[in-house]
Amino acid sequence: MQKISSPPKWLLISVFVITLLGLWWRIDIYRQHEWSTDELCQYKHTVGPLKPFWLTADYGESHSFPGDYLLTYPFIQIFKENKWGVAIPHFLSTLLGFYVLGLLCQRYLKHPLSWLMTFAMFALHRQLIYHALQLRPYSMLAALGLSTFYILESLMNPLLSPSRMQCILYWIALILTIIYHPYGLLIICCWGLFFLLRDYRQTGFIPFIQRRWRFWLSLSFVGLLLWLYYNKGNPSSPFYNHRYLELDVFQFIPNPLVDPINFLKAVMTNLIGFKLFYLLLIGIALRLWWPKQDRLIVAGFLMTIFILPILLLMIADAVTGYWFLQRQYVWVMAIFPLFTGWCWDPIFIFFLNKIKWNMPTGAYR
Repeated sequence: MQKISSPPKWLLISVFVITLLGLWWRIDIYRQHEWSTDELCQYKHTVGPLKPFWLTADYGESHSFPGDYLLTYPFIQIFKENKWGVAIPHFLSTLLGFYVLGLLCQRYLKHPLSWLMTFAMFALHRQLIYHALQLRPYSMLAALGLSTFYILESLMNPLLSPSRMQCILYWIALILTIIYHPYGLLIICCWGLFFLLRDYRQTGFIPFIQRRWRFWLSLSFVGLLLWLYYNKGNPSSPFYNHRYLELDVFQFIPNPLVDPINFLKAVMTNLIGFKLFYLLLIGIALRLWWPKQDRLIVAGFLMTIFILPILLLMIADAVTGYWFLQRQYVWVMAIFPLFTGWCWDPIFIFFLNKIKWNMPTGAYR
């Protein structure tokens, strides 16, 4: 494995400053924010004695996944209705998101401008800012999206060889991701599909699977059983069946079969997160044809990391009769800044080499 070198100190300081600004914006928005109906509902279902989370308890959702309930429970018992105390676990998950983003930048990005672009997009992302400290699971889902991406790459990339202890910790982390929220399994499957398609060519499919077959077999067996158990929901919950509410699935995001242009605009706006960055889509378009050897990886990234999960979420909402909302794919949004920075990375290197400004940070790709 090629050694991953550390980025220069000035770049780390710059990224740290951007992170502080991103945290300040999140805190400032939360300062102006009053708990929504959904947050009040989650609070109502979290106060009181600890629920038997090993059973399918009612957490005010159509499912019975105990993740955010357990994450926020001790803080709600201590701080009651103090929104700042209750926000502590989600503030920590926000910090985790920035930290893991830095680890991924060290793996994927070579030029300092790519780092700065990625962190700026992440820090200024409107949806990530809005959901960062809410009493809802979406901040943690964004952090899990990034963390799961890092973990699966560590496990599936032939260039990386995590230790036995790291594999155990990764197994536990993935199980916790599965039982945190119904989307946990979807995150693992979509991210895993990307790495499977990208990396199996180096060893062949069978050797690729055999590399850690015990790990994947045990994770699949235990994880799928837990997901099915918690996903069956609690029929006593008033949110168990959305059909009776007669919701318009595409009330907030246009139906792609009826208005595909505005559907794409809405989805892309949510992925980009800030109008200033719309022009950065040019870099993604360029990477679809240059350099030639990366075309399939870029296309695979788009298909498995963005298009596939969003389509699956939309179909699931259509089947269950619930609104298709941007917050549902906030964990996809968290990856988009990294993808954009990765697409621009060779472009920066190519053009800035012309003016002899090339300061690689040592990514192994």
